[in-house]
Amino acid sequence: MGTTYYACSKREWFANFEKLDGGLVLIGDGHTCHMKGIGIVQIKLPERMLRELKDVRYVPQLKKKYDFD
Repeated sequence: MGTTYYACSKREWFANFEKLDGGLVLIGDGHTCHMKGIGIVQIKLPERMLRELKDVRYVPQLKKKYDFD
């Protein structure tokens, strides 16, 4: 099973934002995090191309964990 939508923990990355009151996101390790909003995130690609990801969930608790073992 894959990702059903995009999620981002950086509020400042949203070009358009709508607050949400609730909702949970199930993370791959089995934990849940609260969604705080939804919106559009713009990503700059090489050669000045701009890509919009729509309906991105804002999940402030989402963090990337690195394992160096």
